[in-house]
Amino acid sequence: MKLKTIFVTEKNYLSLKLNNLIIKSENRETSIPLSDISVIMLDNPQIAISASLLSKIADSRITLFTCNDKHTPNGIYIPFNTHCRFSGISRLQIELSEPFKKRCWQKIIKAKINNQFEVLKSKGLKNHVVLERLRDTVLSGDSSNLESQVARIYFQSLFDNFVRVNKPNKIYADIRNIALNYGYSIIRGAVARSIATSGLFPSIGVHHDNQFNAFNLADDLIEPFRAFVDIVVFDKYRTLSNFNIEFTKKDKADLLLILQNKVVFNGKRETILFTCGLAVQSYAKAVKNNKPDDLLFPSFLDDGRE
Repeated sequence: MKLKTIFVTEKNYLSLKLNNLIIKSENRETSIPLSDISVIMLDNPQIAISASLLSKIADSRITLFTCNDKHTPNGIYIPFNTHCRFSGISRLQIELSEPFKKRCWQKIIKAKINNQFEVLKSKGLKNHVVLERLRDTVLSGDSSNLESQVARIYFQSLFDNFVRVNKPNKIYADIRNIALNYGYSIIRGAVARSIATSGLFPSIGVHHDNQFNAFNLADDLIEPFRAFVDIVVFDKYRTLSNFNIEFTKKDKADLLLILQNKVVFNGKRETILFTCGLAVQSYAKAVKNNKPDDLLFPSFLDDGRE
């Protein structure tokens, strides 16, 4: 059964009744079994939610996002202490060697470039052969910074008249940038949640090392997942001639469904949401065994999409 993604944008009261999510407005009440839900996105500051529902959401391992006043995901609800061996794996993580981290970062960047290559190839776009060649030359720790070089080639090939920016403003208010950042934040949240429930320290990254960032590891492990957002954004806006348009609630709801798209992980078809957890588990295994080769990431299906 395909699990539901619930996108709440109106002033509602959310509560629990007989293991069902109750969404109540002034004129309507909706009931949805929690067992049918994988993700809930709260995108209205006037939404109220009961403590009993929050507790049950944690027990049910449902991913719950909140949004800021710009309607961008800014928080994720994480179950407390769901892993019984926090101290053991955390201690190993603290003691990781630099060669181990560099090998892991090499694997991350190779997986990222491979998925970017698959995007360009599946869409018949130029330079996919260049990316395939560069993918096989990534060094330990990506010491030659191929990630940055590939990004320039990739985005120039993927989108016409496009400048990639992390924080779009009036000058770069390109809906494709806004959609990319929104989609990335959704997947980052799912990865962060998986890390927090795995026993790993989310602040101890492989490559990212910002003392003010509580989720450095999420910013490392998300990299190969970005291409799954890129291809959706490409398909969604490829026919537009004007990209300086409003990013609507429907756009957000469509992008939230990315988590349910199917990809391949270790030879099996799984949802992106599920593979966020699998990738984190593989990193935890790599840490325990001190073997970077245990780190695995998802890739596209043979046709590039589900």
